[in-house]
Amino acid sequence: MKKKNVISLTDGQNSFTIFSLSANVEDFRLAFLLNRKLGLQLHREDNLMVFPDSKSDPTPFSFFHFNRDKQTCFYLIHNLNEQQPLINNYFLLINGFFTPGDENDLLSAIGEIHEVLSVNPFKLSESHSSKKGQKKTLELINAILTDLEYHTLEVNRKKNEGQVQLKIKEPTSIKKLY
Repeated sequence: MKKKNVISLTDGQNSFTIFSLSANVEDFRLAFLLNRKLGLQLHREDNLMVFPDSKSDPTPFSFFHFNRDKQTCFYLIHNLNEQQPLINNYFLLINGFFTPGDENDLLSAIGEIHEVLSVNPFKLSESHSSKKGQKKTLELINAILTDLEYHTLEVNRKKNEGQVQLKIKEPTSIKKLY
């Protein structure tokens, strides 16, 4: 039998796309502005506890989440221990199918929000960078991505606990009607 090569025709990527945002508004206000401008429905969940390393205490991050069509998840994350009162730094993480065209549309739409001072894509492939600040940011992003997976599982578990679960009783015997 002849070997077949399967070639994917999708031009999107099924991984995390990360943006760094700076804004002069609180996290709930930024979530509202992103919802209005991008057509999202970000809503606040329990705080995300990020463990930067095994020796330090966890850092609380505000956590906003939106799941679009079960294919793309949007997360808005903000460090609650940040000490800059005028400018807040956020991460907008997008997990799932997201094309480069979608990225350009998102950047231009976020650029139109007056409260957002800057928006920059963050590439995870910058690990070979020699700047100390970029290495710290990369370590923080890796810690966030690790703890994000556990946090989303916990949030989904809590949502499922609140829903009514129907139990279907299996019939003990099957009777023929003919």
